[in-house]
Amino acid sequence: MMYQANLDKAGDTPLKHTNQLRATLLASLAVGALGACGVDATDVPSDANNTDAAPLADSAGTVLPLENYEVAGKVLDYFAVPEIAVAGAAVVTEGVNPAISATIDGDGVYSMEVLANSLFYLTSSATGYVASRSGALQMLASAIVRDQYIASTEGVARQYTSVGVAQEAGKGIVMVDLRDGDSLPIVGLAAASLSLGTIEEPGTSVSTPFFVEAAGSDLSPSAATPVSALDNYTIEGAPKELDFRRARAGFLNVDPGEYNVTVTLPAGGTQTIFVIVPDDGVSFVTSNLNGDGRGDPTIVLDAESALGYTEDIHPILQTVARGGDGCATCHVADFFLPFVGDAEATLALLQMDALSPAGTPRIDLSDPVASPLLQNPVYEDVPNHPNVFWTINSNHYRGILAWIEQGAPLLRADAVLP
Repeated sequence: MMYQANLDKAGDTPLKHTNQLRATLLASLAVGALGACGVDATDVPSDANNTDAAPLADSAGTVLPLENYEVAGKVLDYFAVPEIAVAGAAVVTEGVNPAISATIDGDGVYSMEVLANSLFYLTSSATGYVASRSGALQMLASAIVRDQYIASTEGVARQYTSVGVAQEAGKGIVMVDLRDGDSLPIVGLAAASLSLGTIEEPGTSVSTPFFVEAAGSDLSPSAATPVSALDNYTIEGAPKELDFRRARAGFLNVDPGEYNVTVTLPAGGTQTIFVIVPDDGVSFVTSNLNGDGRGDPTIVLDAESALGYTEDIHPILQTVARGGDGCATCHVADFFLPFVGDAEATLALLQMDALSPAGTPRIDLSDPVASPLLQNPVYEDVPNHPNVFWTINSNHYRGILAWIEQGAPLLRADAVLP
């Protein structure tokens, strides 16, 4: 899976809510249901705000401008099958003073602008739904595309009924999307490897986790689903052949307050995710080592300088665990166009005509902006590229475009600056 909200260069115009972005959101209902575009700041305190945050800087130490950038996505009913957009919802920030309310259209697409360097949460509400809260978000210097989940009152009650637990008034639910460092679902995780602890006593779980059954959207009794399983689900309006997969768990009857979700991975290592539980509401978090799948935000490409595939482009095509944008999560070794392995060999594949059904290479030196390497991730419909992680204003998009304009060299030393 590919998720990325990139840093823009200092001094660039901030990305606003463009028609292209909105059109992409409407065309690809899968955007946030596969995760999100942004980064979970897992240790952000509940009173985080803009004015106390340290200045945002790129890898060279250049302080980036404090401009407003867009947060956008769809509001989706989490427990509905298939997931449906909720057009009448409200989305508001927490941790930003004053709070920012999103505008939402008839298709359930929300949009707001948040100051760069902000640490915040999003809460969603609607008639017939409980208060629903996102994990912590960090606004860097680029747009974030992130769908917001919201839980219906009926759906919440169904979770308690499905596992035979009485629902207690004033308490909430924590739903966890279990993903590893490459944003792949964690399958086979035992309940003992998942805990929800208070900040004061992180090692003691305050609630027993239940896993979502393999086929469906509801929690299952522990005897029926003792370990995490793949949940295949659909989104209203998405192509029928598109198969989404995730592994999920939930904690019920959680007192309102601040907690840490701890995941002990089957292959070793742990993940810790900070979560705030609302009164009679639901909090949704992702247990990814890299937040919601984001790669290294310090990889900033300078379009005005010489760029090489080996030094600059190949790294951002790698998995999130390796600091890339996540392309290599799907473009694996046995894929027809792999992005893993030797940089020179990968560049040779990008330049081959035979890989494209139209008989053209993925890099077009005569018309760089028309290169499929740029066009497909931004404009191609699902199921080929369902995850919006670049826009035409993204730093990595503009960097790759500049690299192609320089002749798409293997090494920086061979670049021809215009």
